[in-house]
Amino acid sequence: HSFHDHPTAGHFGRDKTWNRLKDRCSWPTIRQDVIRYIQSCTTCTHYNIRRHKPPGHMQLIEPPGEAFDLVQMDFAGPLPQSINGINM
Repeated sequence: HSFHDHPTAGHFGRDKTWNRLKDRCSWPTIRQDVIRYIQSCTTCTHYNIRRHKPPGHMQLIEPPGEAFDLVQMDFAGPLPQSINGINM
């Protein structure tokens, strides 16, 4: 508690909190307890931004009635030239 959400502790993340705590005390599940405590901190979960975009929603598509009713493509580029100067 005092190494994470005390007014002078700063609500640091798991690594910084762990580094501050590990030199001062120890018990068998200290690392897991630090992670669990920080994940359950209501202040952190409310104010910290997500670093990764949430996954998109999967959507069902109707199966095509016949060949080439549905065509999908992936686009990438520009790609580098080959050693022969050919655009890939």
